[in-house]
Amino acid sequence: HAPLKAPDAFYAVGERCVAIESLRFLAHTAYELRGALECLVPDSAHAQVAAFYDGFVAVVPEMREAMYRRVHKITICMDDVVDMVVKVKWDSKEIPDRHSAYVDLIHQRFLELLDGLEQMRGLGLPDMMRPVIMRGALLHVVEQLVEGYSQIKHVGENTPLIMSSDINVLKAALEMLPGLRPLPFFSHVEPFTKGFFLPAEDPPVIVAWVYQHPFYPPPHVVGLVNAPPPPG
Repeated sequence: HAPLKAPDAFYAVGERCVAIESLRFLAHTAYELRGALECLVPDSAHAQVAAFYDGFVAVVPEMREAMYRRVHKITICMDDVVDMVVKVKWDSKEIPDRHSAYVDLIHQRFLELLDGLEQMRGLGLPDMMRPVIMRGALLHVVEQLVEGYSQIKHVGENTPLIMSSDINVLKAALEMLPGLRPLPFFSHVEPFTKGFFLPAEDPPVIVAWVYQHPFYPPPHVVGLVNAPPPPG
């Protein structure tokens, strides 16, 4: 029984991948056998064969793509990480000597994912899927980091520097893990941190930045703009 709702088993991501890859294999085999199948059935049944291929076999690639678009969201839990990001003292007047605690938690989650992937190998998870899952998990992480940064209520002049320090520490740790070299996707979060340098009193500059970074959804941009330094 696959632990579909068990976070400590990564919501059965290994079983899900094995299942969809098995289905893809069956679909490929079905296409290979289509000619033979049509020779075995009467002409009156050819329409039913075509309906089977069009209605079931043909949709397998779309099903596979849809599943892999969601896999990364169930491999690394980020809800508590986002909460930790929001609670960091971002308006500190001094740059901390040590990186923020959420960095260590993300790194730990990836180590747990690596252990889980090793166990999934026993289920028949193809080796080629390991880097796919790792990279998808990293994409989810950087997207959720932006989500957390966009929820910050108070910032200071050192906020982008503290964020940059955290990100550099995280990158250095993740670069040591297999399946993540070269390290992708950080180009999504790094420009966002620099957005905290934008002058709040100069709307044209902010608008220009938004046009230059259209991949950030409106709520994230609003959160960025609405995070003024604390008074005094």
